[in-house]
Amino acid sequence: SASSTTRCAGDARPIVLTVPALRRNTRDSASPPAPPRGCHAADPVIASCQQWAALHYADPAPVARMVALSKLAERTFKRRFSGATGMAPLEYVHHVRLEEAKQMLESGEEPLESVALDVGYSDTSFFTRLFRRKVGLTPAQYRQRFGRLSRQVRGPPAR
Repeated sequence: SASSTTRCAGDARPIVLTVPALRRNTRDSASPPAPPRGCHAADPVIASCQQWAALHYADPAPVARMVALSKLAERTFKRRFSGATGMAPLEYVHHVRLEEAKQMLESGEEPLESVALDVGYSDTSFFTRLFRRKVGLTPAQYRQRFGRLSRQVRGPPAR
């Protein structure tokens, strides 16, 4: 699922907001999703970059594109992004991509190479290593464990 990180008023901890299949469902939408009620982005420039990343995480060089979108110097952007989200921009993009990959692994049978490409990784080996480092399971193990659970919750396919 696509994610957005923001801070709620009066709370110093970043919150990662998950919006299922945001990229696929809003591809033709003119306006990006709004943050949830009661939460305000700590930095409006960074919030707009987060919304852009939630829709374009699979694009090549997303951090460079966010820097350009922000119209800030790269060093300033990275400092403000880290301050607003608690993550470096590249770490944030990896997080968004891996959340979407987890959703795809739970709900589909696409080959791992396709999942990796769909979320923005042209190197399946890198995707697998990163996924294992961040999630604690390989993508295949994740699919086996959580895909089965997802199918049990949804029930048998309708005929």
